[in-house]
Amino acid sequence: MSNFIIDPYKFKEPPQTYEQLDSNVATSIDADKVFVGEGINAADAELVGVTLASVTFKLAKNATPAGTVTAQVRNLGGGSDFTLVHDFGTTYTATDLPASVDGSDATDHTFGESEGDDPMTSPLSNGDVIGVYYTGATGSNWVWIRYQNTDVYDGTKAIFQRYDDPTWTNQTGADCYFSFTST
Repeated sequence: MSNFIIDPYKFKEPPQTYEQLDSNVATSIDADKVFVGEGINAADAELVGVTLASVTFKLAKNATPAGTVTAQVRNLGGGSDFTLVHDFGTTYTATDLPASVDGSDATDHTFGESEGDDPMTSPLSNGDVIGVYYTGATGSNWVWIRYQNTDVYDGTKAIFQRYDDPTWTNQTGADCYFSFTST
């Protein structure tokens, strides 16, 4: 009789949702700010070690922007790096976003739930920023993203960040409107 080794049953936790659903202002994603989102600012932040399947942001358009909007994870790399860590696959055409002169009419847009989208393969780490990437802005044609201008999520361990090419701007007293779902 042969001895068989059977792999033990591995329990996989159900997906978790991480949310910050307050938003009292909007900022533009324009020709100067091409990437805006929630950044991990400490090794012990709640999002460290989480692998994401999908992300949701509250978005709108100003005037008639062109191009597409995507959600990505980028890494600061300790400075002005803009390294792509993950792209969630889903894209929205900027012209299809709801119109808003001040961003107040923004609606939820989820990235990473469409067939063929790939969830992250490695967990989030300190220095990662989960956000929206948009490069089609010209003049007054841009995309709005909603955020809360008071600190409401994970203290200063997670902060509102934007990439003002070629540097990152950190707003430690603010948080992006978001809903992230783990794998």
